[in-house]
Amino acid sequence: MAEITELEILVLGALLIVSLVVVLGKRFRVHPAVGLVIAGVLLTGQAAVEIPLSSELILSLFLPTSTSFAATFGRSCYWRFRASSSA
Repeated sequence: MAEITELEILVLGALLIVSLVVVLGKRFRVHPAVGLVIAGVLLTGQAAVEIPLSSELILSLFLPTSTSFAATFGRSCYWRFRASSSA
């Protein structure tokens, strides 16, 4: 039970950092992606926290996202090609 609590605190801390970076990015007119990359580089210099990840967890988190993106991208390219070839 203690491991779950530590993970929850880590996730909430990450969400807080992301929120602050986005708000500060809007204040200084910096794109959120640029601000998040800069924050990531700065946080990497800090003490790293090891999170045990299994291969099943990684596959269940990232594989559906990448396949749905690829399917959506392919579908939009198909419709663009079809619209340009019929005109």
